[in-house]
Amino acid sequence: MSVENILSKLPLAPGKEHLEHLMEVDEEAFDELYKDYCFYERISVITNEDAFTEAFGFLHKPAKTGYGARCRCTACNNYFTAGYKNSKSGESNGGIILIQGPDGIMYDGYACMEDENALFFREDEFLECPLCGEMIFVRRASSIAKEGELYALRSQEIVNIDNYTSVMTWEWRRWLTAGGCSDGCTIPVSAVIIDEEGYLRCFYRCSDRWAEEIEETFFDGHQILYDDYASINELKVGGICDPIIPDLAGTTGEKTGLDEFIDNEGNNPVVWLLSWKENKNIESLIKSPYGKSLAYQIDEIVDQNIEYDNFPTEAVTDFDWIDWSFRKPHRMLGISKQALKELDEYVWSNAMYRSFDRFYKEFGVLPRDFQNLVNLYGLTACDRLADLISEAPKEINLEKITNYLKKQNCNNSRGAGLYLDYIDMVGFDDKELFYPKMLEIAHDEAANTLEFKKTKKSKDAFKRVYAKYSQLEWTDGELSVILPRYPEELTQEGKTLHHCVGRYVEKHAGGKDIIFFVRHKRRPERSYYTLNIDFSCGKPREIQLHGYGNERHGPNKQYSHSIPPKVRAFVDRWEKEVLYPWYRTQVKAKINQKTA
Repeated sequence: MSVENILSKLPLAPGKEHLEHLMEVDEEAFDELYKDYCFYERISVITNEDAFTEAFGFLHKPAKTGYGARCRCTACNNYFTAGYKNSKSGESNGGIILIQGPDGIMYDGYACMEDENALFFREDEFLECPLCGEMIFVRRASSIAKEGELYALRSQEIVNIDNYTSVMTWEWRRWLTAGGCSDGCTIPVSAVIIDEEGYLRCFYRCSDRWAEEIEETFFDGHQILYDDYASINELKVGGICDPIIPDLAGTTGEKTGLDEFIDNEGNNPVVWLLSWKENKNIESLIKSPYGKSLAYQIDEIVDQNIEYDNFPTEAVTDFDWIDWSFRKPHRMLGISKQALKELDEYVWSNAMYRSFDRFYKEFGVLPRDFQNLVNLYGLTACDRLADLISEAPKEINLEKITNYLKKQNCNNSRGAGLYLDYIDMVGFDDKELFYPKMLEIAHDEAANTLEFKKTKKSKDAFKRVYAKYSQLEWTDGELSVILPRYPEELTQEGKTLHHCVGRYVEKHAGGKDIIFFVRHKRRPERSYYTLNIDFSCGKPREIQLHGYGNERHGPNKQYSHSIPPKVRAFVDRWEKEVLYPWYRTQVKAKINQKTA
């Protein structure tokens, strides 16, 4: 391999069809990158000089001077006038006002909110340009950073250079300034080339030339931070992989499984090649019915590492269910050929496959039957069922539990949760209690008989839990997430909402299975919804979110109701903006403590 010859042939721009391919994968990302803007600024206007008043017969206002907006459309590079509304202190509700005529078209000219057919467009909203009709994004010109704003997105393309296969990383850039936005450009970032010996040679673009990476960390353009104004701290990582690749026959990429990885919607080709280099048998797996899940699972690991600032990910070959000493896929996975064939129907996450692996090896459950179980009960409940059956007497098994829940008319996730909670409470001592006649009633009675002793030990445990997790208390101004401080609060929560959270006192005190209260900010003392987060298995995991009666009501709990969308959205936002960032800081602190 002549390095100089190869570098001289590396492309400096992506293939003509590359953008078309990427748009098929994520058109929204490129729409966001190349969207057009309406830059507006406040000006003084004569408020009765409006073209639309004559065209549609709107009443003229007395001549006077007021504030309007001078708007520039970057789609047509023309200016138009609109009404102006200033933002109040501490709020982002400023914007412009336009008139929409009876024909549905926006019209150029000053307007105020009192005008008939006036429409108000806030900053960060889209409107239809009254001059060219394009959809443009409203931005106050003065809100744009003085030095300008760089927006960027990276992509990866598989190319053949002579008979060498290379993974090229490109960066699509666009500058935004108060004077407008650039047309954008695309620059090369890195090239990972497979040589004749199957080794990977990594090159990166530096000062208009290619340089070879010689550091210990492998240079993957998808896993290197780059500037993007719209991202957190104005830094971004990741991108899009071109799903269409050239024919690799006769090239150095022919026997790497790279084409199958991409065909199975894999988005991290460099990580795939590093994994292949580490263990060549992975090529057999990607070509098997398990290939779709394998590609997804590798991408999942990369994404999780990025989420927890633990990147770049290099080789991914540490799946604990794969025996790398075999070459045949079904032997590598430790399953039958029939089970392997059924895997072709599914794309499973790492957690999903790990759970299936256990169900298959301990209970002989095939992929299709396992998927049906997950559809019925949910993955968390299935994992709990596996734990239960492994520890319980032979009278408690999967077939009996399934048939029992069918007879109870609750063969679903809620029914499985009730049964699992019930067995947790009654234990294995009395076989007569394993399958009660009325599960709902038996569950509630068992919950009512359990009362955690409110000793000084338990109260001290609650204080320790509060000290550890109190930073997770949060409010959006309407709803709040708060932590209980005393065991009695959990007991009272269960009584008020008629669910069994009262029995979670001991688990909460253990410091891993934590209960949070979702309350109205104005009435923090009133029970509303109860949230259960499990911290015992690495990344925090939501176990359940329930309100009154676990969403069941009526004399016999025969009616069901749903969780309000605003509650679900609030909890999702809390997890994204508070819980996960807090967890990342805990992980970093532990790592720093170990290395100190």
